[in-house]
Amino acid sequence: MMEETSRLPRAETFLAPPKEHEGENFEGLPVFAMPGLHAHVQALATTHFRPSSRLLDLGCGAGALASRLSSVGFQVTGCDAHPEVFHKHGHIPFVAADLNQDFVERFDAPFEAIVAVEVIEHLENPWHFMRQCRDLLEPGGKFLLTMPNIDTPRSVLNFIRTGTFKGFSNYDYRKDGHITHLSQWQIDKCTESAGIRLDAVKTFGPPWGKGLRHLGAKILWSLARNNPSRIGTIVVAVGSRQDAG
Repeated sequence: MMEETSRLPRAETFLAPPKEHEGENFEGLPVFAMPGLHAHVQALATTHFRPSSRLLDLGCGAGALASRLSSVGFQVTGCDAHPEVFHKHGHIPFVAADLNQDFVERFDAPFEAIVAVEVIEHLENPWHFMRQCRDLLEPGGKFLLTMPNIDTPRSVLNFIRTGTFKGFSNYDYRKDGHITHLSQWQIDKCTESAGIRLDAVKTFGPPWGKGLRHLGAKILWSLARNNPSRIGTIVVAVGSRQDAG
């Protein structure tokens, strides 16, 4: 269980979804993600994961995604640093762990699949986290992650204006505990270094802002020489554990 000295945000940070995400829930549980993202992750899981896989939901929050994935047949275990926030105790197995630390030893057996949805941006060392995930996967096991996409036109424009990417301002730090961002290039290198091969990388959500920011982002993107086609709000990547030989 998380120690008192941990630098993770307090549990109160995660008791309600961010204001822009208010209103979405699954079976009465709050969804701590962009509306529609959990349903999108469910669709990807049923496409890329073996049916009834033993699945670990890292950073599971209240348990909305864990419940959604359990409802379609996956054998789900939830994991979070804040057990008091999880609402499915007694229905879905749960392990308390600080994902900034070594957490592999908290589990008795490897998993066939792991999901980490809107988690990495809250962590101090995504490279360490990815290695831990790789070690928790059985050979050939599947891994799915999502995180804010700093490569969007709106995010790049925000950096030019303020020096911070979209989703990584002082407000996001104080309210949601966002401390770490990765570009799509960094995600590729981070997973590759850990021994996870990315099978598919896509994005979810609208790439543009509103009003003048919408226009500014489009003008900026038309002038950019290096403008990746994956420009949705959230990066969604699916990979597989790789083993030598």
